[in-house]
Amino acid sequence: MERRCKFPAYHIGQTFMGIKQYDIIIYAGATNRMSVKTTERDYKVVKERIEAWANSPKGAVSVLQSYIFLWELMFDKEMEKTYNPSLDPVFYRPNAVASALFVVWAYNYCLFGPEVRASEEHNWSATENGYSYMRRVCGALLIDSGDSTLVTKNIPEYCSILPTIPRTNNLVGLMMQFLDGFSHCSSEVCREYVGLLGNCAGRSMGRSTSLSFS
Repeated sequence: MERRCKFPAYHIGQTFMGIKQYDIIIYAGATNRMSVKTTERDYKVVKERIEAWANSPKGAVSVLQSYIFLWELMFDKEMEKTYNPSLDPVFYRPNAVASALFVVWAYNYCLFGPEVRASEEHNWSATENGYSYMRRVCGALLIDSGDSTLVTKNIPEYCSILPTIPRTNNLVGLMMQFLDGFSHCSSEVCREYVGLLGNCAGRSMGRSTSLSFS
């Protein structure tokens, strides 16, 4: 029986009350949006807005909504659940999943930089996979709050815990975990997320943005 969150629109709606989805997608590396080419000026303006958002209370609320959604997607209590966006019975949920991943990446990359520096990149692999990352970060929220499950009403408390969790920028494993599933989606939009997930993983490995401005 399908037991994942059936109302991803709620989490994503709350997430994007603090930041535009357009900004997140451009920051993640989209070279165009709605057939409009991304310019260097566009990226600079978006980068400034992302920095302001990530350093504000709205940024913490946005990323916590995304963590809660991904936690419900990937775990049943403490048991890992496999998620394949190409087989998702809720037709709009893969888009919400991608949006949540990009929010988590943008927030943490903006505040803490890459998982590894370019000088350390040779023969390097992800520090932790997506499951271990989510278990560590969300587990810290649960332990420190005393909750048995993550709930949105306790986000104000989680906001005070979030800055104490180390290495929340260890995101290569999480990005790569979802990349293959999106490559097999029937939706062209979802398949386009593959390049963005790969770009996010690459930048977390210390590479510069792959954006090419005209």
